[in-house]
Amino acid sequence: MNEALDILNKINWFLKPVSDIIWFLFSQPTGRRILVLIFGAYLFIPAYDAVRVRTLAAKAASNFGSGRIGFIEKLYVFGSAITKNFTKIITNAPVILISLLVLMLVVGISKSIESINQFSENQTRIKELTTVVKQLDQRYKVAEVNILDRNPKTDTTKLELRFFDNSLNQYLEVKQQITLKGGIIYFDAMILNFEYSEITDNAKRNLVLPYRIFTNAIAPAKGIELKLKDEKGIPYIYKRNNKEVYGMDIEQYNKYLEEFVTYMTDDEAARKAGIRNTNGGNAVHTFSQVKTGQKYTIWVEQTGGLVIKDGDEF
Repeated sequence: MNEALDILNKINWFLKPVSDIIWFLFSQPTGRRILVLIFGAYLFIPAYDAVRVRTLAAKAASNFGSGRIGFIEKLYVFGSAITKNFTKIITNAPVILISLLVLMLVVGISKSIESINQFSENQTRIKELTTVVKQLDQRYKVAEVNILDRNPKTDTTKLELRFFDNSLNQYLEVKQQITLKGGIIYFDAMILNFEYSEITDNAKRNLVLPYRIFTNAIAPAKGIELKLKDEKGIPYIYKRNNKEVYGMDIEQYNKYLEEFVTYMTDDEAARKAGIRNTNGGNAVHTFSQVKTGQKYTIWVEQTGGLVIKDGDEF
């Protein structure tokens, strides 16, 4: 299959420039104007030259006077030349028609090769995206939550988050400290559902990403965003090292991750790709008021759910 595509692409290397010119001339307004100008030049330039030659001949044959020809004669010469050229076009109509058919055939072959090539590239891309989703469709640790201080009098909670980087298989040194009103902690998640896309196979696959924190005293819309992405916007939980990536190199994997991040932030792009983006309404929470010194661990399950558990591991 690849060898056949290579041969077709080599053929199209020659056909495409010709096809693009033909397509431009016959399909674009500017191209059609150029064709009209060429047709006009073919008819009128020889006619103008015929009048010029007739005028020069009259001057050369005249021993007396200006040697000018009258307007009627000029009009006759001009019209005769146009008629002659137009007759040539009609006489050669079969040849012109065949030439046009050949040109259209060139365009058709070139466009067909481009379509085949585009289809092949799309299939490869879908296969690779499916591979990426499969590698993300697993259970992984998101973050560790340490309750630094819980003050019932002021009804405030100070906590610290450490995010887990899967490419390093460890928590990051950088921590996020947050102080909130309330004592029951909620972690909300966004979900990418691939049910309507071509990216995944028949298996139901979701990508889950916790992205904000709120409490029983703070509405979700006023929650605080979690800093669990690197400088490129890639979530630490989705990152992998070279040994963990299958079916592609790490550069391709990271490129597709950036595309998935776009779907998380751009609802229109996600919709066009057949991906349903659900932001909010997928929160999990501590089952009681937190206490100073408590620890929790946030995980994403392979089933696509977000869970919060007591302690560091489970």
